[in-house]
Amino acid sequence: MAALVAENFRFLSLFFKSKDVMIFNGLVALGTVGSQELFSVVAFHCPCSPARNYLYGLAAIGVPALALFLVGVLLNTHTWNLVAECRLRRAQSCSTAAGFLLLSSVLGRAAVAPVTWAVISLLRGEAYACALSEFVDPSSLT
Repeated sequence: MAALVAENFRFLSLFFKSKDVMIFNGLVALGTVGSQELFSVVAFHCPCSPARNYLYGLAAIGVPALALFLVGVLLNTHTWNLVAECRLRRAQSCSTAAGFLLLSSVLGRAAVAPVTWAVISLLRGEAYACALSEFVDPSSLT
């Protein structure tokens, strides 16, 4: 019986080790959804000013997404491994294919949070409606 439990535990640990990137991306997306909900409740209030709605709505979608992307790139250990390796070798013998694969891995992982932010922002529709309200004639709504 103990061997069966140990075997099942080993299988589960190997399964989760092989899916660690997917689990991490899911946790990042879940955290982003939570922070977007918090941002919508606490910080987002459409100014209802025809001159500022468009920029405010786009900034509410784009600026946090850009910040999340930059944080994702900076916190990735592969970014600093790539920078250190290229500094060490003075960019003379950095393999183009290996560098491209490592850079695409960094950018792909860093893009999870901003894409989630933009999608959830657009699905909620508050920032989108705020941005596009600048181009709607109020008399056409009555």
